[in-house]
Amino acid sequence: MSTSPSSTTMSEHFEQPTAPQNMLLAGIVGSTAYGLATSDSDIDIAGVYAAPTVRWHGLRNPPESVVSRQGTKPDFVFHEIVKYLRMAMKCNPSIIELLWLDNHLIITPLGRELIDMRSMFLTRIKIRETYLGCARSQYEQLTKSGKPLTEQKAAKYARHIMRLLMQGIRLLETGELRVRLNDEEAEAVRYFAITAVRDPAMSAWVMNKYEDMFNAVYSPLPSQVNVRKVEEWLIKVRAHYLIHDDQTDFPWPQTAPCAPSETTFI
Repeated sequence: MSTSPSSTTMSEHFEQPTAPQNMLLAGIVGSTAYGLATSDSDIDIAGVYAAPTVRWHGLRNPPESVVSRQGTKPDFVFHEIVKYLRMAMKCNPSIIELLWLDNHLIITPLGRELIDMRSMFLTRIKIRETYLGCARSQYEQLTKSGKPLTEQKAAKYARHIMRLLMQGIRLLETGELRVRLNDEEAEAVRYFAITAVRDPAMSAWVMNKYEDMFNAVYSPLPSQVNVRKVEEWLIKVRAHYLIHDDQTDFPWPQTAPCAPSETTFI
């Protein structure tokens, strides 16, 4: 298990949220992981857990997600393994990036197996759909009419656009997701953010350019996920947690004092 350092100090009165039972994998994601964090950036944590198997045999299924984003630091979202796998098979960018982090806060043997399976979730069709789709969504937020955006908000949307397009095209070409951008890529993202805020037409030009690239690039990735293999592994996880239950002390990163946690079970 590895932890990420923090330069801030935790208050002794800070109330840490409780991670779900049977955590498989967790890590710091978002702008910190991309190497694009600013002084206003939050720490975002994502993770995967497996609800005790017996709980799937009751009248009500256990929650599929545990989320906290209301005034807590760090923000976190943990998905139950079946929900995580379904989203991973759709190549959801914010889901699959957890499997390509350089370091994790928690990594169990089953979590390592999940990482080893990561290429199995990649398909050229879904990557084109999701990475382009997410970039378009950020572009629409950046350019929509109505209430003017603050420069900070507009720059955030622009950074997301460029980062998604760069990561997506490389993923199509190589089958590898580089979550943390290198210095040149990070500089390109920051420069685009500054330019797009000053000249909205630039973001339209970049979107059109990358859409052509996404459509033209050759990808060695398959067209479909091997669902049978994914399901076999899920059954293995369910069998394991039929007789084992784990409660790991979650290594929350040190963070500034904040309000007590508000946790939502979905």
